[in-house]
Amino acid sequence: KINTVFSDRLKKRCRELGYTTESKLLDAIQAKNPDFKSSTVHSWWSYVSIPENENMVMLANLLDCDIDYCLGRIDETTHTRKYIREETGLTEGAIITLQNSPQTKDFI
Repeated sequence: KINTVFSDRLKKRCRELGYTTESKLLDAIQAKNPDFKSSTVHSWWSYVSIPENENMVMLANLLDCDIDYCLGRIDETTHTRKYIREETGLTEGAIITLQNSPQTKDFI
């Protein structure tokens, strides 16, 4: 089940960020890690495995999300966004907009 949750979340977050295919995700990873194996990304994408610790951290950073999101422990992409949603009732999309706004990005 964890493979299913992980792969579903991986694909969802990739779509949100424009990595609409497995190869686009691989390209983004290889931009920083040229020797990264396509078979590794394929195993994540196809529900076979989840990343080991170091790769999970790298992937979470690339996808701007927390590892807990990748593993299905929280529904928001980050704990900060989860906390803000709980306190304000804002949607994650609204929180992201505020976080990216020049007027508020240093405060959130």
